[in-house]
Amino acid sequence: MFVRNNWILAGFCMVLLLAPVAPGQENQPQQPEDQNQGAPPIPAYRAPVQGTTTSSTPLAGAQYLPVGGTDLTHSYWQPRFDLFGTFDTNPLQSPNGNEKNWTTWAAFDAGVDIHRISPTSELALGYLGGAMHSSDNAVENGIVQALNFSDTFSFRRASISLLDQLTYLPEQAFGFGGLGALWQPVSPAGTLSTAFVPGQYILGGRGQNLMNAFATQATFYRTRRSSLTLVGAYSLLHFFDSSQLDYREAIAQAGYNYQISERNTIALLYTFSAVRYRNVNQSIDAHTPQFSFARQVSDQLSFQISAGPQFAIYRIPTPNSSPLTSGTTNSTDLYWYLNTATTYHLRRLALGLAYSRGVNGGSGVLQGSIADVVTGSVTRQMSRTLSSGITAGYARNYGLTVQATPKTQTYGYWFTGINLTRPIGSTLGFTFSYQLQYQSSNAAFCAGATCGTNVIRNLISVGINWRERPLML
Repeated sequence: MFVRNNWILAGFCMVLLLAPVAPGQENQPQQPEDQNQGAPPIPAYRAPVQGTTTSSTPLAGAQYLPVGGTDLTHSYWQPRFDLFGTFDTNPLQSPNGNEKNWTTWAAFDAGVDIHRISPTSELALGYLGGAMHSSDNAVENGIVQALNFSDTFSFRRASISLLDQLTYLPEQAFGFGGLGALWQPVSPAGTLSTAFVPGQYILGGRGQNLMNAFATQATFYRTRRSSLTLVGAYSLLHFFDSSQLDYREAIAQAGYNYQISERNTIALLYTFSAVRYRNVNQSIDAHTPQFSFARQVSDQLSFQISAGPQFAIYRIPTPNSSPLTSGTTNSTDLYWYLNTATTYHLRRLALGLAYSRGVNGGSGVLQGSIADVVTGSVTRQMSRTLSSGITAGYARNYGLTVQATPKTQTYGYWFTGINLTRPIGSTLGFTFSYQLQYQSSNAAFCAGATCGTNVIRNLISVGINWRERPLML
């Protein structure tokens, strides 16, 4: 009954947020340097939210804050296309060096980035679809689909945001390098925080998986400096070609934002999350009160942090019961939660760094974990439409004592990659990329038919990419 009531509560919060509505790359569109191309200028619109000094992206919301707030002032769309060849030393992510030798991939993708601004709404959408074909009959081909979406409706004293992130990939998303390390669609300004996206931080072998995270967010402006934000979210992680653990998560969050000065904002918020596993009578509930602070150091540099205690309640099947029986035992633990991000933009250079820690669903491998995740990127704009960059990430997952196993397993996974683009004209470029993936564990794990304690993988890609200049809507 308690489990069912939690799900009813989370669903009720989402219905309340949806009722008023009647109907995470950061590249911003660059205006053409050559103004003699004959194309009319893209018209500008006034900012959606008027009469308030608070940002249209609230600190107590579901998104990371963009640098300088929401600064999109034009409606445009921008298509893209990539064609790659990749050399892969371990396509099956086999442990202990049991990799296949130099499998090759032929891959392509196409996508579009759309931004539409009006006096009362702000829509941003990035989509990418593609496929990977293997030269080895023992390695299955893969399909790639990715979508980032946000739409904000602004009223006199309130705003409603609809946010969604979706991926359909042949392996885990964290560190995925199957399309020359350029597979991500262009993200809306202020992507979903990692707290609202199912973790995919452990290499578990090859196989198509679906991740989707959806959030509805309502912000009510009380004064020019203060506002109340409510969030209802639902996410899932599902594996089609492997026996990894599927799970769902419902999140309800409420917070109060206050802008103490032109560049400093604080927030108090409370988050409730409920994780449920498919075909396993096991659950994790987490209660997380937080204090959050954000500083706009300059128009180019911003910083935000949110921290607080995290109370986790585990429910596991009683001994000698079947996985679907109602008998459970409960245990409670106290952890600390932290989520922080820093972004910096200067002309053609962009830097980002983020760290998060907290209770996680276990990435389909563990039945719950404490995940420490660090990501970083440096991007250099090579032309109006093409860029190069360096990305890196590290994730440490410490298995919770939820399942009845004699020892707790820990995974440490890191990746790093670089892509270099040489422009060929204003919209076409030649790209070279390299990526390294490495994972180790304190106990043996299996990926496919092989088992071991570590995985290492190298991917080398060359390709052609095309990015049209922003086109007026």
